[in-house]
Amino acid sequence: MSTATVQKSDWQILASIFFYCTFFLAAGFIAALWLEKMLAASMPQYADDLRIAVMLFLLWLVISAGLRSADKVRKNMEGWKLMLTGLCIALAGSAVFNIFRLLFPSLIWSEEMTPISGFHWQSCLFFGVIGFVLSLISVIRQRISSKLWSNVLIFLVIAGIFLFIYYFA
Repeated sequence: MSTATVQKSDWQILASIFFYCTFFLAAGFIAALWLEKMLAASMPQYADDLRIAVMLFLLWLVISAGLRSADKVRKNMEGWKLMLTGLCIALAGSAVFNIFRLLFPSLIWSEEMTPISGFHWQSCLFFGVIGFVLSLISVIRQRISSKLWSNVLIFLVIAGIFLFIYYFA
């Protein structure tokens, strides 16, 4: 028997991280939906806002952890592959969540999230954009060794987003 180890390619590593992170993200989004349903009786005015806050926190947690683990496995992986993986995790996780909502409408508490409205493309787009920004920030944090320049670049990214929103709003 040979003791040679088989090297995985970048895409194999990213594909496995993509599937695990998508599963965890969709499961977290579904748990946030159940949390909203439980909180609906005690504080209905804040239940939807709390669900979205939990979903955004889970999105940040899953994407940054997935990209950090991919970077630990393969140090010389290109940054654009990591950003593409973060974007795909966000899009696939929100798509699986929307499909779950369509298949199990009894879990929906909010009146605006009825199964009649169908698949919410806007939420996939929203989480995709947020996921891309989070993956960009994660790649900046991982690849730039200077804490000062890392913070400056992240500040510039966030300022650019604010200026973009201000200009088009």
